[in-house]
Amino acid sequence: LKATRSYENPVYHGLDEALSIEGVDVRVFGKPIATKGRRMAVCLATATTLDVALGKAIKARDCLSMSDG
Repeated sequence: LKATRSYENPVYHGLDEALSIEGVDVRVFGKPIATKGRRMAVCLATATTLDVALGKAIKARDCLSMSDG
């Protein structure tokens, strides 16, 4: 998850939805300030094939968003 703009004390939304996908884990880095383009979290996924895992990770990423805290 990359910041689309600057945030002070970013709040993450959609974590429950992302984590409900089987085989998905989300790692939030906990940075106190986000600037545009800064990587703030990653979605990791496991599956029987690389393509399926990648699809799960992308789906989880699409569940996530940020707002100012």
